Amino acid sequence: MKKGRIVFSILLAIVMVVSFAACSSGGGSSSDAAQAGSSAAAPADDAAAEGGNGGYTIGRIAYQMGHAYHVADCKFFEEYANADGNEVIFYDGNADGQTMLEQAEDLISKGVDGVVMQPADQGVANTLVQNLQDAGIPVVTFVNKPTEPSITNPHVELNEYPAAFEMGQLAATKWKEWYPDKPIKVGIFDLPSVQQVHEQRAMAFMDGILDIDPEAELVSILDGGGDTEKSYAAAQDMLQSHPEVNIVFGINATSCLGALAAFEEVGRGTATDAIPDTELFASCDGTDAEGMKIFNPNSSLKMTMGLVPSTFARTQYDTLMDILTGKIEMTDDVSVPVTDGLFDYWSNTLDEYEEWLVDEYGMEPGYADNVRKELGIE
Repeated sequence: MKKGRIVFSILLAIVMVVSFAACSSGGGSSSDAAQAGSSAAAPADDAAAEGGNGGYTIGRIAYQMGHAYHVADCKFFEEYANADGNEVIFYDGNADGQTMLEQAEDLISKGVDGVVMQPADQGVANTLVQNLQDAGIPVVTFVNKPTEPSITNPHVELNEYPAAFEMGQLAATKWKEWYPDKPIKVGIFDLPSVQQVHEQRAMAFMDGILDIDPEAELVSILDGGGDTEKSYAAAQDMLQSHPEVNIVFGINATSCLGALAAFEEVGRGTATDAIPDTELFASCDGTDAEGMKIFNPNSSLKMTMGLVPSTFARTQYDTLMDILTGKIEMTDDVSVPVTDGLFDYWSNTLDEYEEWLVDEYGMEPGYADNVRKELGIE
């Protein structure tokens, strides 16, 4: 199967492979936190007797619930842990550093064996990792890691620059193909509080555009908060201040779809035979809601970077197991890089996109047929 143009760069010498909620709504819960029916943990004694990685209690602080990616990430993480006979206590970090600090203290009081988390930002990562390590608890970070040189830990590094750059190249190439006499004017709905997102999604996308057209101009970059409502409001502002935008990027699915809704409300965001009428939209996450737009020939959203929750969760889990089983130390400054896939209307079929959703988001088969029926397409 062709899963987009997936550009995994993985450090296999450390682990096999590794972005933004079926985890709990905040208070911490175990195996029932993840949706899609993950099984109960296998008996720890049996797992240990068979030479597995069982018998551990793991704390898992997710970045923010309400995003399809985090739903799937939690689900897969729990499945991997349960298969080894481990219990997982989930928390919704709600993208808030203080909330995560309180949750980490709760995990310390519970005496968990290890923690995996995506800190709200690099600043709070310093305190989170230090507090957990001071309590003798190993921690694996994802996306955001400590910036203090004296605080080190194994880290799963999401390298999204190559996929975002390629998507920017594709967006510029397509626009120049359709409208060679219309200068490229770019609008971005960013999440500037998260350095990873700003540099490796927003600016990498712009770099890809500039690689194709050095005269392209970034006319507006607004904080969409990674949130539907905030991006919707920001898009209304962008339409007022910079109606000339013709390539628009939202840094995640909710941001992009919120902005797209604002454009659609004023008669924009449309396409004719899959050629955008006024602007081309690009997104990131690779969810079912994005696919509904990407494969709609009347929508101007035509591409997305696909996050890989099954792989990211696998790598985060395996990295923690490497610490708990003594393969690496909890203070080792180890980074395990991974990246995203890329989907677009022209290079991928709706059936391929469904296969991606089944594999990565646990969706039941039938998505492609439902989309075709709803959109009235063949």
